Amino acid sequence: MTGAAPLRAIIAVLASSTLGSGCRLLAELAESDPSDPTAPDASSSSDGPGCETWSHAPETFDPCALPAPSPPLALTDGAWMFDTNSGALTGPDANATFPASALIMSRGGIEVRAVSIERITSSAGSTLSVRGKRPLIVASWSDVDLRGVIDLTSRPGAVAAGASPDACAGAAAGTGGNDPEGAGGGGGGGFGAGGAAGGTGNGGVGTAGRAGVASTPSSFRGGCAGGAGGNALRGAGGEGGGAVVIAARELVTLHGVVTAGGGGGGAAQGGRSGGGGGGSGGYVGLAAPAVVLGPGTILAANGGGGGGGSDGSPAMAGQDGQATASPAAPGSGQGMGSAGGAGGARSVAAKPGLSSNRGGGGGGGGAGVVRIDSPAQTIHPGAVISP
Repeated sequence: MTGAAPLRAIIAVLASSTLGSGCRLLAELAESDPSDPTAPDASSSSDGPGCETWSHAPETFDPCALPAPSPPLALTDGAWMFDTNSGALTGPDANATFPASALIMSRGGIEVRAVSIERITSSAGSTLSVRGKRPLIVASWSDVDLRGVIDLTSRPGAVAAGASPDACAGAAAGTGGNDPEGAGGGGGGGFGAGGAAGGTGNGGVGTAGRAGVASTPSSFRGGCAGGAGGNALRGAGGEGGGAVVIAARELVTLHGVVTAGGGGGGAAQGGRSGGGGGGSGGYVGLAAPAVVLGPGTILAANGGGGGGGSDGSPAMAGQDGQATASPAAPGSGQGMGSAGGAGGARSVAAKPGLSSNRGGGGGGGGAGVVRIDSPAQTIHPGAVISP
C-alpha cells in the first residue's frame, strides 16, 4: 500500500486494535491534509446528501469544503477533550478516536479544524474541552442537540482552541512600565469590545499598559491576550478565549453551556511588580436554518479579570471569564499594591486596573463575540447570552 490515505488507515487500525489509550500518541501523525487529493470530500459522498442541500449558508464556512460525515456522535457523561491540531477526540475512557475532519479556510481567511458528523448530541453530564492552535467548527449534516458543556475558556496552563491568534498583534494590549518603586499593570485584551488599561505604579511613574482595542465583531477567531505587568515578578497576561462555531444543516437545539471566556490576568509575585491584564473573551457561534435555546442555556464569551499588583509578596490573580452574564472578578492587590479591573461581560465594559504607590493592577479583558446565524431563532427567556 502506498499514499497518505492507506497510511492513515494503517495508523487507525493499529491505534484501535493494539494501543488502547496509547493511541493518543498517534494524534499528531493523523492530522488531515486538506490538499491530499485522496481525502474524502462531501461532494463526492454517494451515501448522504450533498453540500448543496444546506439551505442556510453559514457566515463562517462553506459546507462544500467539509469532508464526508462520520456516523452520529453522542457525548455521554464525563470529561471529553478535542484537539484541533490533530483532530483527536479523547473520551472519558482516555481512548482517542478521529471523527471525520479537515483543515479548511473560513470565509474570513482563517485556517480552522472542521469536524463533519451526521448528527451530534451530548448529555447533561458531559463536558467537552477544546484545545489546540486552530478554531473549531462542528458541522452536523442533520441536527445538533447539546445538553452538556462545551468549554473553550482559557485558564492557566490550558489555552483554549484558537485563542490569542496572530491577528491580535495589531491591536494588542500593552505591558506595564518598569519602575523599582512600583511598576504599572498590563492592559486587558480586546476583541468584540475593548479591554481596559492597567493601573499605574509609584504614583504614576510606573506607566500603565495600554488597553487592547476592539476588532471587527463578525470575525471568526479567538480572543486576544492581556499584557503583562511591569518589573521582574510581574503577573502574566491572561490568554484570550477560544473560538467555536456549532452548525447544522437542519436544526441546532441547546439546553447546555458553550463558553469561551478569556483567562484571568496573573498576579504579581512581589518586587513591587504590576499585575497582568485579563484576556478578552473569544467567539461562540451557532449556525443553522433554525436555532432553539432552551431554559438554562448559556452562551458566554466574557473577558477575564485583571491580576493584582504587589508590594513585597504575591497578590491575587484575576478570575477567568465566567459562564454567566456577570463580569469576572479582579485580583486583589497585596500590601500597597493595587487591585486589577473586572472583565467585560453583557452590557458591562471592562474596568481599568487601579493605580497605587507600589505595583499597579492589570486591566480587565474585553468581552468577546456571541453570534447566532439563523433566520429562525427561538430563545427562551431563561437563556443567558453574554455579551
